Amino acid sequence: MRWTEADVLCDLKQFQAARRVLLDTAERDRRSAHKAYIRLARIEYLLGNHEKSREYAESAAKFFLERWGGFLDDAAFWDALNSYKLGEYERAEQVAMELKKQNPRYPKLALLVSRLAERTSL
Repeated sequence: MRWTEADVLCDLKQFQAARRVLLDTAERDRRSAHKAYIRLARIEYLLGNHEKSREYAESAAKFFLERWGGFLDDAAFWDALNSYKLGEYERAEQVAMELKKQNPRYPKLALLVSRLAERTSL
């Protein structure tokens, strides 16, 4: 329910309040905190805070791996996208290729991979 509250706050452009809700959720929720971290990554990305967005993506990936023992597609996507935006193309490509290996049909992955390919062919 708190994720929906944060989504509504974002729609209302109340990003600071949405952050508070999601950070509180991530601290308390020991089963699915990764979902709060992914929403935080998206908020920070939309606000142009690419370092912070990538940190949240990394937190989501770490939590998911420790809790569920798996690869979190959403975390990899936000990590790769933010790395691209930060000019860290090698890292972006590495993470994107791992995501492609895990889930080749991930939404918007093809666009990111093509942008990375354009970047490296220049």
